[in-house]
Amino acid sequence: IRKLILSRTSFYSADANGEAHDVFRFTRLHFKDVDPMQTFTELSEAFSLNYQNLSANIEEADFAAVKLGDANGDWTPPAGGATTLNAMIGWLPQAQGDASMGFGNIWSDANGRVHVTLNAKASQALMGLEMELSWDPTMLELEEMSSNVLTHFDAEVHSFEITGAAKIAWDDPTLTGTFLDAKTPVLTYRFRRIKEGSTGLFLDQVLMAGEDGVLGHLQSASLYLSAGNLSRTGLSGAIKSIAYLEDHIELWVDTRGASAWQLESSATLEGVKWQPLQSLNGGNGWQQLLIPHTHGTRFLRLIPVAGPGI
Repeated sequence: IRKLILSRTSFYSADANGEAHDVFRFTRLHFKDVDPMQTFTELSEAFSLNYQNLSANIEEADFAAVKLGDANGDWTPPAGGATTLNAMIGWLPQAQGDASMGFGNIWSDANGRVHVTLNAKASQALMGLEMELSWDPTMLELEEMSSNVLTHFDAEVHSFEITGAAKIAWDDPTLTGTFLDAKTPVLTYRFRRIKEGSTGLFLDQVLMAGEDGVLGHLQSASLYLSAGNLSRTGLSGAIKSIAYLEDHIELWVDTRGASAWQLESSATLEGVKWQPLQSLNGGNGWQQLLIPHTHGTRFLRLIPVAGPGI
């Protein structure tokens, strides 16, 4: 149901071939008179009527159509003769307003915990939110996530944590919507450092829904966190951070999306000839690379060389 509210899908269930089941179910008309305590016990009996030795017309053998998700009974058939399979909200509707989400303030408290905030803004009240925040589990451990903005937000109910990532799926149970202030964090995460060193965080798969529908599938964002807990926005592309360390260059790269990558360099962009520097295995975010800083490494690029679609 939450996926339907956020327009992630347009149906409740699918068959073995992945085809959508109809949004209607048909039960005996008088099944509504069953004792509520026995509803699920007798559910299988509601889907059919059996008669033995049928020899004449049967009266009052009626079925009722029940539309899944029609909690208040106000559904009406779609105009234009559409079938019941697409009688629900269409798949991935167009955005209905401006919306954005990204990293806010980052700080360390007296106990050395790292606090990471996410800020958002939208042109209308927020009714639903889906997103995923991921990090390097060898560097950081999530201790708590909270929100003073999302109505009745409960991390145990609205989030699902796996190693190095936490997914959020929230919708406003009051159906009144939450108005966002770009200066007020929507979510705050508290991390414990497992070991010292630089790392990064990714904000992915952000979807916001408002009163008039989906506000947009928002662009991903990344954050580079140094060993001293100083942060800066990650660069766009596969190379997320570049720092000069005397005679070396420190790179943090994102190699998700392909199984193998090639780091190349060039001394100029005129008549460019890229020279291979290093081959990398893919599938990981925020890999650290240290390469010598020479005249031939004035320009760098990281390109996928093996994987889906390459």
